[in-house]
Amino acid sequence: MNGESTWRLAKLLALVPDEQREILRLRILLGLSAEETAETIGSTPGAVRIGQHRALNRLRDLLTAQPVRGHHDGG
Repeated sequence: MNGESTWRLAKLLALVPDEQREILRLRILLGLSAEETAETIGSTPGAVRIGQHRALNRLRDLLTAQPVRGHHDGG
């Protein structure tokens, strides 16, 4: 991932609720199972799966909406 892609991803993730962002971090970046993630955040595996689904849907919606503007283009 280049610097621009990393910056854009960080901006998009900042728009996802904290708990959902943490679920994505644990599940995708660290590779934890739903059960391990649930134990880590004090939740249930079902709630983790729902949170992950909602977070990914939120990111998809953000990606298909207006592009995230950066400091280099006046935004």
